Amino acid sequence: MRIYTGCDFKDHDLASKGLIGSTVSDKRVHVVKTHQPTFGESVSYDRVVLLVRNPLDAIVSNFNLAITDSHFRDQKEHHPYLQYLFQYYQKFMMVIWVEF
Repeated sequence: MRIYTGCDFKDHDLASKGLIGSTVSDKRVHVVKTHQPTFGESVSYDRVVLLVRNPLDAIVSNFNLAITDSHFRDQKEHHPYLQYLFQYYQKFMMVIWVEF
């Protein structure tokens, strides 16, 4: 028997790399990965295993995902505006994490 983990958003990029549960968030998977809290969204589950990354690491990772639209690429070109955009994003996300 195989155990698959899912994702609360349809991550076709991860699914294409062999993580086939990455497009599923229902009872077909045993655990659902979430990126909550993000952008003030709220979800509810019957059961929870809560693993919390260091918010500062998570914010950097999430920013990179938003800029590159990939879990596997890094931001190679450092456009001058990205530093300012990241500073704004970091402050915004820290408010959300504090509320979480």
